[in-house]
Amino acid sequence: MSDKKVPKLKIGQKARNAFMVFDKDDSGSLNISEFKEALHAMGMDLDSKDAKKLFKQVDKNGNGQIDLEEFVMFLD
Repeated sequence: MSDKKVPKLKIGQKARNAFMVFDKDDSGSLNISEFKEALHAMGMDLDSKDAKKLFKQVDKNGNGQIDLEEFVMFLD
């Protein structure tokens, strides 16, 4: 996982652990493939089009990746 500092949020350990499980390449962010796997694991079986649409909504900074803060906001 990257050494980037996560903004000081009260991030629950369960959310952090889930993020780490889905971050298969240890990049510190989720790509679309990892995000789709996370959705599936949470029981959200979306088709590719809907998954991409949701990904763009969760990716608040528009960098094409979902970081831990964005993931936690999505789960909240």
